[in-house]
Amino acid sequence: GSRGVVDLDAALAVFANLVNACAPDTRTWWRCKIGALRVLALRGRQGDFETAQMGLADLKSNHPNLDGGKFGIEEKVKALEKRLAEKGAKAR
Repeated sequence: GSRGVVDLDAALAVFANLVNACAPDTRTWWRCKIGALRVLALRGRQGDFETAQMGLADLKSNHPNLDGGKFGIEEKVKALEKRLAEKGAKAR
């Protein structure tokens, strides 16, 4: 229902604020960066899917080794890529 969308809006705002407040490449920064992209993939508003895809591509482009294995981000990125691929296939 609409409560879920409101919760996702709030989650996205929190993740975005934390990404901006945290030092880059810290555990919190990575978790919030991926969290924000996951929320976009879940929320499903106009443009969210595309924004999540672009954000993930940008993240991988700017950080080819991701977190260098320090925080287990690769697993989360792979799960997000799978979710986005599945949503992309459904949209076709």
